[in-house]
Amino acid sequence: PWLVRGFSDSSLAVRLAACWAMQQLAEFSQDEVTEHHEELLPSIVNTLQDSNSLVQRRGCLALEAFCDNLGEELVPYLDGIMQRLSILFSSPSYPLKELAMSAVASTASAVG
Repeated sequence: PWLVRGFSDSSLAVRLAACWAMQQLAEFSQDEVTEHHEELLPSIVNTLQDSNSLVQRRGCLALEAFCDNLGEELVPYLDGIMQRLSILFSSPSYPLKELAMSAVASTASAVG
């Protein structure tokens, strides 16, 4: 769908908007969004490798909001999520490191 394509669009504005939209959908349309986790979660995780730190930051926020509602469905994705988030800890951006740590905490909390 359009949102998944937005995460990898060549336009920075579109990638940022896709992350923001995903965060909002995850917070306010939880049941509907989590039904599509198999399609959405890999795309969200890929934003953590974006070349732009703003997209990475928004990706962390979207991931955090999305993971809060998944629970056990998140288990198959844990290795990939944690690998991507751990790379962000070496970033020179302290806000990005903070958001990555928060995403780690949310992910861990979601799976119990």
